[in-house]
Amino acid sequence: MQKTQAVPGIQNQNFPLQLFLAALNGLFVAVGINFFLLPHSIYSNGITAVGQVINAYTDHFLNFEIMSIGTWVFVLSVPLILLSWFKLGKNFTVLSLVSVFSTMVVMNWVPVIKVSGNPLLSAAVGGAVMGYGAALCYKYGFSPGGLDILIAWIKKATGKNVGAISLVINAIVYTLAAVLDGFDILLYSLVTLYVMTMVMDKFYTQQQLAETTIFTKHPENVETILTEKFPRGATVMDKAYGMYTKENVVVYTVVSTQYELSELYKLIDECDKAAFVRTNLIYKVKGNFQKDHLS
Repeated sequence: MQKTQAVPGIQNQNFPLQLFLAALNGLFVAVGINFFLLPHSIYSNGITAVGQVINAYTDHFLNFEIMSIGTWVFVLSVPLILLSWFKLGKNFTVLSLVSVFSTMVVMNWVPVIKVSGNPLLSAAVGGAVMGYGAALCYKYGFSPGGLDILIAWIKKATGKNVGAISLVINAIVYTLAAVLDGFDILLYSLVTLYVMTMVMDKFYTQQQLAETTIFTKHPENVETILTEKFPRGATVMDKAYGMYTKENVVVYTVVSTQYELSELYKLIDECDKAAFVRTNLIYKVKGNFQKDHLS
């Protein structure tokens, strides 16, 4: 006999830590852009890149900058922050706002310094620095802001993954950059985007899935703690037994992200230290599985 528990999403994240990381992300963005990208006129991605291209065009045609890139990032993010407040939740919005505000403050405070004279190396290192900062935000359950807010809202409203929006906007920005600064800048900007994406994939495990099977003789303890403290459901097989011992066991199968595994193992250890636990990696799931949670 099988039954499936439906468990609502429960946030186990530490909000003060999230606030700290949201503010810290501004430092990663500022270092990546002011030390590595701007000295070579290389473009970032998303809202930051939109701010860069606006600044580049106003400086080229009007001979002055309307406002700093950091301030553009904040101004362009305001409509998205308002959308997030009404559609995605207050915690999600506050963390995104802190990240965006920190980015503006630190970018305006940190001077533009050419750390390396090699534009290719600078593009790669800048992308790596910003990618790591973004990965920390995603890993601890929130967005660094910008286009992610729009994508998250559309995904929540339609249930569809619309990451292509970011690709289209980046393509437009890079094309405008190439018209103004040359084809080489477009290529360097693509290097930055590629490295940033690779670093995020390396350090951000939220989208990497795993299946954990728990064999326990104390199902009442395991079921209680999973229901109350873990944000995932479980499939239960309550007629299993050991082939040699003939002792009855209850088997729980839980699909989660790899990032959630440490919390799951900790909870299992709290309720049944003798439980046998097995974890396998999953490459694809089909059905009602929520890969991410909005704070």
